[in-house]
Amino acid sequence: MGKYQKISYKIFHNERLKQTDFHGRKMHPLYVRLIHARQPTDFKCFHFDFFAQEKFAGEVAGHNMVPSMESIETMEKSLLDFIIERHRTEFSVESFHGWYQYYARDLLTLLEDGFYKYLYTFFHDEGAPVFASLCESAKGRKHAGLLMRDLKVVLKPSLYVKLVGNAVHYAPPYLPFHAFAGKVTGDLAPMLSVKDWHMTSVQETFREYLAAYYPAYKTDEVFEHVNAIVGAI
Repeated sequence: MGKYQKISYKIFHNERLKQTDFHGRKMHPLYVRLIHARQPTDFKCFHFDFFAQEKFAGEVAGHNMVPSMESIETMEKSLLDFIIERHRTEFSVESFHGWYQYYARDLLTLLEDGFYKYLYTFFHDEGAPVFASLCESAKGRKHAGLLMRDLKVVLKPSLYVKLVGNAVHYAPPYLPFHAFAGKVTGDLAPMLSVKDWHMTSVQETFREYLAAYYPAYKTDEVFEHVNAIVGAI
């Protein structure tokens, strides 16, 4: 076992840089100052950039989609603490950046691309190619979970049931993961990080949730699918 090292960090708005737009608010970008062996290293906060995306803008059903700076800093601290604790005995600034980019990734985003492809194929096969293209154009701009929320409202119940049922066989397991993340976080447009997936408690809770609310999915296949995506990062 290696020697434990002193590692600390500070999250701050970098006033040396120009202000940037964060959903209509001008502010200096959020940065992290990592201090290891008394040497500081500054880098941009992942969660600041992640939640600055268009798909987290606006309101849905009176719920503000834009997270507060306080919640963004809380998520960033959780990520940093996880990495430092998990890799303290083998820590280096060089390896830290790789771990940071890996653990910060959002599982829902990783699953979303394949799910949008499924939506395109489904509606194209249903004889609605223009609508299929509209769904495809929302990729990266709108949260797929919120799109499904609206589809449940506008589609005939029988078609929506078919859409969800076919997703079990022809789409990545985005729907159960989105529902699970929403239940855990309370957000309409949640995230579930690779860091979270590495926690045994999260996997066990998700396994129980999947069996209870999405029994049509085969648990082992879902885990294999997600682990393959995570392993390819």
